Amino acid sequence: MTYPQTFLYPSAVAEANSISYAAQSAKIARHSPCSSCTCQGLHPPPGWRAISDDSEDVGDVLDMVDGSEFLTDEGHLKFCGCGHPYGDHGCDPSLDREEHSRRARVAVRIDEILEDKEKFLDFEYIDEDVLSLRRLVAFSDSMGV
Repeated sequence: MTYPQTFLYPSAVAEANSISYAAQSAKIARHSPCSSCTCQGLHPPPGWRAISDDSEDVGDVLDMVDGSEFLTDEGHLKFCGCGHPYGDHGCDPSLDREEHSRRARVAVRIDEILEDKEKFLDFEYIDEDVLSLRRLVAFSDSMGV
């Protein structure tokens, strides 16, 4: 079955370094505020649904990737529902590898919390635990974090 408005979100993992750079970027973007608007993290446009990249439907989503203006080669969203790209959501291409890795570790931890609360693919859910850690995603080590 093909889902015309479906994208992949990287599955929950224990270690950020166990997933690709692109998957790390998707996690960082989800938990980083947009630098171009008031959006608080990458989220799908209305009508889109996320499935975990370890779902049995992955092949169907990946079949839609070729030539898609909405999906990356890995099936992740190219743009947030706010209309801005990953670069505006904490994944600026000028970000050095060490800072990217640090942000990815925090984002992975947030996803662990969401999974524990059975809210992993709920891009609207937020609570104090998530909010507290999200503050750390966007701050660099040079800011004392």
